[in-house]
Amino acid sequence: IWGPIAGYDSIKKEVEECLLLPARHMSVFEGVARLTRGEGSMNLPGAILFEGPPGVGKTTIARLAASAAGLPLIYVPVENILSKFYGQSAQNLAAIFDNSALFERGILFLDEIDSLATSRESGLFEATRRVLSVLLRKIDGLDRAGGLLTVGATNRAEDLDHALLSRFDQILRFPLPNEQERASIFRSYAGHLGPDALATLGRESEGLSGRTIQDICESAERRWARQLIEKKQALSVPEPETYIRTLREKRATEE
Repeated sequence: IWGPIAGYDSIKKEVEECLLLPARHMSVFEGVARLTRGEGSMNLPGAILFEGPPGVGKTTIARLAASAAGLPLIYVPVENILSKFYGQSAQNLAAIFDNSALFERGILFLDEIDSLATSRESGLFEATRRVLSVLLRKIDGLDRAGGLLTVGATNRAEDLDHALLSRFDQILRFPLPNEQERASIFRSYAGHLGPDALATLGRESEGLSGRTIQDICESAERRWARQLIEKKQALSVPEPETYIRTLREKRATEE
């Protein structure tokens, strides 16, 4: 179900236990909780934080998991919440939670949640405090919707308000991919490449995210297509050197 998402085996396992298996076998999870802690207990999280740098697959994993589980994914970018009018941002956020709760079960994905709930130690405007108050109340407490899983995504977990951090039942950290994972990502976008070329690409792409690797592969394909057109060559797959050269040029622009 994970498509081009290479690695992150522990994260995938956690997501499967929180989303996929309960969607298919809810009675088992409910039964285990009932046997261990009594009626009315539940062992599934109500809120999860995805933390990691941009481009590591946080949104993609949420989308793939929701699709595999047959659950609606309500994706909310921060610009859909924030407003220049006083009090409107808090109202927007409350409305998003309330409308999402209309689904019997679903996933509410709040991207760039750090833009909504920075640490109170850094000083907050009153409007920001109102947004944080709504967020805390909706994620935890009497306002929590029973069938709604809230997933927040951030690349700056250290900036989040401590009270909000404590509301997340789980924090899943997405690091940048290692060498083997990078080679696997290249293979998912350029399946015709041999092991030697993939090993070179994996080795030379240290510090790059999966999204950047995808961009490199797509750029290499466009470069190859242009060469076919200009030289009137027959249709063929890009040569390994095209990917390697594109990667090296990308690294050169970063220096």
